[in-house]
Amino acid sequence: DSTYQSSIRLIDKVIMPFFHDYNIRDIIKADIVRWFLSLANRPGIANRSLPILSVMMQLAEDYGYRQENSNPCRLISRYKQKKKERYLLPDEIARLGKAFRDYSGNKMPVSVRLIRLLLLTGCRRNELVTLKWEYIRENRLCLPESKTGAKTIPLAPICHDIISMSSKTCPYVFPNAAKTHHINVHELQKGWKAIKEAASIEAVRLHDLRHTFASIAVQRGMHIATVSRLLGHADIATTLRYAHFADSAVADGVRTVSSCLASDLQSNEGVAS
Repeated sequence: DSTYQSSIRLIDKVIMPFFHDYNIRDIIKADIVRWFLSLANRPGIANRSLPILSVMMQLAEDYGYRQENSNPCRLISRYKQKKKERYLLPDEIARLGKAFRDYSGNKMPVSVRLIRLLLLTGCRRNELVTLKWEYIRENRLCLPESKTGAKTIPLAPICHDIISMSSKTCPYVFPNAAKTHHINVHELQKGWKAIKEAASIEAVRLHDLRHTFASIAVQRGMHIATVSRLLGHADIATTLRYAHFADSAVADGVRTVSSCLASDLQSNEGVAS
């Protein structure tokens, strides 16, 4: 599981180097504060590591290694971070398409297919990483679990073409090299890094492909409620972050209505009330 592996890496590289000489029963809030401040230049890493350390402290209580209700991570405020939202521009999408074609041979076909499908569906990374053949129903994906529960995703013909390139020798649509499990997230990120470099695209995460899908949907006039359903948002308020992409459509609408009203006003000039 990618979440488990990520947690283990944070414990190994972020938490243990600071606390390796501490007895877990002796760690107090001041120690947690010092550790958290030492990560001020890596706020994202700090914010992801804090809840993991908190769980460790809670387990220590449960197993009798710490006094009850002594979790020193309580009430530690996380670093405030601006949400990073990046959208691919048309020329970047074109370069990405060329990189896909260049890498679609024997170099990393599984990574390429998965990444292309991320862009074309707006899916979350793990929704496709863990995609099984049994979840595919004709023209849609029927995911039993996602971040917001069960989810149905319509598939365009091009998405079917991408999926059909995978062999059914593994339960997962995007298997690892041994075809015994799904592709490893680390391997996927390695593929994404190579594709980005080939496309000369910087500072773009895999999750930004989802942002790009949503932004184009709104720009092309798709109703925000429909976009919300496509993305699987639990609350439409989450989708409203993309509403500004509809500004040009709104402006066109205002001009159309204004023109109609102006025409009516002119046609009635001089008519007595």
